[in-house]
Amino acid sequence: SRHLIESKDEHEGINRFTEGKQYYLSPLDFNDSSMQSLLVIFDKNEKASAVIAIYDTDDFDSINYRLQKKYATRTHVRSSVDNSFVTYNNGMNIIEFEKNDLNYQAELRILSDEFFKQYKKDISSEI
Repeated sequence: SRHLIESKDEHEGINRFTEGKQYYLSPLDFNDSSMQSLLVIFDKNEKASAVIAIYDTDDFDSINYRLQKKYATRTHVRSSVDNSFVTYNNGMNIIEFEKNDLNYQAELRILSDEFFKQYKKDISSEI
């Protein structure tokens, strides 16, 4: 198993939005049997900028229920029977939770405001 502190020198590459290192961590390190994968992204100053966790779609409702109880909902979009998208805000981060039944995955993204702004800026410049 790989722990964040032990793997600082064995990063998985440089993130294009932050120009900082990114690490894939084992969900087993967090005692979360429902998590399939976990990516932590740092900025150039080694400050965590984003955490992206992948879950099975079966876990979406229970995780989303816990998020609803803890954070203010900013947007809730159910675009179709197969997809759901919810955005929360905790005052410091944007929390996005998206379910896609076609690929059987739910993606939970916890993004710093700085990361979110840079991501939106870079994406809009590519269009």
